[in-house]
Amino acid sequence: MAGILGYDRSSPSEAVFRINLFTAVVLIVFGLLTGGNPGTAVNGLWTVWISPAALITDYTVIGGISGGFLNAGLSMLLAVVCIRMSGAEFGGLSFGTCFIVAGFALFGKSVPNMIPIVLGSWIYGKLIGVPSSRTVFPGLLATCMGPFVTFTALNAPGPLAVRLILAVLVGIMIGMLSLICAPVTARVHNGYTLFNIGMITGFIGTLLVSIMKNFGMEFAPLSTWSLDNDRWMLILIGGLCVLFILTGMIMGGLSDYKDIFKHSGKNGTDYVRLVGLPASLINMGIMGIMAMAYILIVGGHLSGPVCAGVLTIIGFAAFGMNPYNVIFLWLGIILMSFVSIWSLNDQAILLAAVFVPCLCGITGDFGPFWGIAAGIFHVSLVRNTASNFGWLDLYNNGYAAGLVTIILLPLIEYVNKLRGKDNK
Repeated sequence: MAGILGYDRSSPSEAVFRINLFTAVVLIVFGLLTGGNPGTAVNGLWTVWISPAALITDYTVIGGISGGFLNAGLSMLLAVVCIRMSGAEFGGLSFGTCFIVAGFALFGKSVPNMIPIVLGSWIYGKLIGVPSSRTVFPGLLATCMGPFVTFTALNAPGPLAVRLILAVLVGIMIGMLSLICAPVTARVHNGYTLFNIGMITGFIGTLLVSIMKNFGMEFAPLSTWSLDNDRWMLILIGGLCVLFILTGMIMGGLSDYKDIFKHSGKNGTDYVRLVGLPASLINMGIMGIMAMAYILIVGGHLSGPVCAGVLTIIGFAAFGMNPYNVIFLWLGIILMSFVSIWSLNDQAILLAAVFVPCLCGITGDFGPFWGIAAGIFHVSLVRNTASNFGWLDLYNNGYAAGLVTIILLPLIEYVNKLRGKDNK
């Protein structure tokens, strides 16, 4: 198996590239086959590309499961190609980036609204002399603002040609601003959320919406969820998880798997380089199965947006997340449900559950109690933040997680001082 993947423990980049490319192709083929014929998938894809993309727009409803997954596969393929062309090494971060792109291409991202933002990040790098290998990852992650590009193309004043030009300019500006400002928010949360770009794009999105409202533009949420695709999602994502686990075991990763738990997850721990690709694949499969099990146990559905979160967990299980540092975050949400007006199987709460693992470093560094507290804080905040940026930033959970760190980290430091305990 290692020979097929081209895996070398000291240089895993080629093997990681092949796995990401393989996954993108699987998503594309799945999309083409589930529609009955390729024409249905292509028609669904076109519907996805020309439709509004605000939260929450489930592309498996808008374009059918075939169009939604064809968009996811093509978007992931774009991410893989961009990373390859930039000359960046493929590792744990590339797993997280490619899988989160694929996931969010089930509700909001598309190839057309991604390209201007990626172009903006490339222009930023060229202007300040930074190689593309350093800008490609934050640039791809900043495509969470893709709905702003779509919104401008559909709703800006003027004829179509003018709207399209404005949309491209907005995307370029977003790509540049995200990279300019990202180091600031990284210092604020000190690595305790894996979704740093989500935090800064939340602030940028709030600014953009405030400016656009000056010109009479109005913003409103959407609510489109698929509730009858559980079987297809289980077959596809569950199959990928089992394949990853078996591949990792065949490559001898089981003996190294325990070493993953030695790392807190803060700042995004690259398990591929620190523990090895085989153990990382096992962790990715286990985390994906755990996420789907949680959803089904609480009575939820594997809608497009919820599956986006599952794919994100699978990707970032190579870059910081593991069962220990995630499960207490989920426990916080479960405990909060006993005293709240919402239910664990509400779609919005399921979204909070599948994205709260970005705070895994808090559990990893400070222990289960603070992991539970982070889960409680997150599910409380995230239900009230999306309106700030007109429901056009897909990383609403990333933004809320950043706010959680602003509140929780000083509180942890204060309590530890009272206890006479050193802070990390």
